[in-house]
Amino acid sequence: MKYQEIVNKIKESPILLIGIGNELQIKAELTGEAVDSVEYARKLCQLAGQGEEGTVLKQYLDAYETIRRLTDGKDYFIVTTNIDGMVERMGFDTERIVSPCGSVYRMQCEEQEHGVWNIEEALKGEKALLCPVCGKPGKLNIVRNKPYNESGYLKQWEAYTRWLQKTINRKIFLLELGEDFETPTVIRWPFEKIAFINQKSAFARVNSRLPQISEDVKERAFSVKESSIDFLYQISELLNG
Repeated sequence: MKYQEIVNKIKESPILLIGIGNELQIKAELTGEAVDSVEYARKLCQLAGQGEEGTVLKQYLDAYETIRRLTDGKDYFIVTTNIDGMVERMGFDTERIVSPCGSVYRMQCEEQEHGVWNIEEALKGEKALLCPVCGKPGKLNIVRNKPYNESGYLKQWEAYTRWLQKTINRKIFLLELGEDFETPTVIRWPFEKIAFINQKSAFARVNSRLPQISEDVKERAFSVKESSIDFLYQISELLNG
């Protein structure tokens, strides 16, 4: 059974690299707000801890809890192209996370040298929206807001690249969850390259629409045509068994 094989491979691997994509981003319809808005961030803060049984939000929270369980005892790193900030709030070591596409919990000033600032703790007040340096209104520090200030993630990206260097020729499992082709240079293509170069690696790509795997790595890879939410539910059942 494919699920059990993947779980076994993860258990055997001391190193785990996880890529989290669009299938695990909290959808706009769940909040009633546009994903690239401050109101979306505010609603996410309000929804925190409200994942009751049977709700859509509970499915997301359970999925992240399963990912967290998979990282127990592992040397891991998480790369996400999502901007909802969920992975940073789900009990992972934040020093092992990088969000290169930005976060709705960070803002940037039109003056690039003024950097970025975190707004999660101050979302109840309007001052969170003003640059702490010049007082001008800011905008969300997400890649679709141009010019995008990359200083919000570069420190963690450097940590990620250093971590990757230490995994060369070591046993590693790459788990890609729900990543599409909007930004393939962040997760999809690099994960395939890592799997190709490192002959001690194993790789699983989970996606309801785009699970195809490169021919170069197929012999050590799993292609799972299923939503990441449903896949992680199945994995959770095996971990509970």
